[in-house]
Amino acid sequence: MDGGHSASEPVPSRHIITLDWYRIELLAALALSPCLDLEFGMPYDIKDQRVRYALPDGMPYDNPIGPFHHRTETLEGPGDLRLLANFRVRSILPPNDILHIGAGFTIPTGKTENKPLFPGDPGPLYVHQHIQFGTGTVDPLLRLGYRLQPDWWGIEFSAGAQIPLYENPRGYQGSAVIDFSIGPRFQLASGLSGGLYYAGIYQSRSYWDGRPDENSGYFQQAIIVRAHIRFSSSVMLVPIVMYTFDVQVMSGADVFQMDWFFGISLEVSPSINW
Repeated sequence: MDGGHSASEPVPSRHIITLDWYRIELLAALALSPCLDLEFGMPYDIKDQRVRYALPDGMPYDNPIGPFHHRTETLEGPGDLRLLANFRVRSILPPNDILHIGAGFTIPTGKTENKPLFPGDPGPLYVHQHIQFGTGTVDPLLRLGYRLQPDWWGIEFSAGAQIPLYENPRGYQGSAVIDFSIGPRFQLASGLSGGLYYAGIYQSRSYWDGRPDENSGYFQQAIIVRAHIRFSSSVMLVPIVMYTFDVQVMSGADVFQMDWFFGISLEVSPSINW
């Protein structure tokens, strides 16, 4: 991810930040019945940030106060834990169709930061951090999915939301995040299926003591290609490629770009006889 914003102290310049974000996540689910399970998600993030400064004409600038705001560094740590109850409806649907409804909440285990400096804030400069690993609050989670599979082809839709409802003890209220995807899914061979999806992610502004964070808020549009490679009834590999073709930011002063995202998951499901 690439981003940047303009600043006027000590001279007009641009803060240009590149962030490589790696996430490792353990997901575990406990099946309570054929249509109900409890899901637990534990993420661990590595965020590699590189920073440079430039004058309005594009020339490099050695910003003497830059390190107070942004630094070239690698940060890592756990994110917020997630707990979800997932309910799957089959009995009232066509034989191959699935309706999935999930609800739960986050547990604030990710590191949070103190309030950063805002333009015009009084007082001396101090070193602060913009990168958060969690919201510091218990946030409701919602998931909805539907797969229509009349034959070897089908249509798949999914949507989700995480909605922080209050400020954490540091005065920070995280962004609401809403995501969706829709597209065709194909059974390509025995044990192999794949899909092509249009996806969107909306992030609202986040707030510090009621003031909008100038670096928050965007709407991202992307194309996702996903495969499901089943090695046995209990083991499946799921590679994912996502290309972002448009990002609209909510602050006119900000520029925010994404390009390729890659992911892979290994799903292991011990057999349970009901």
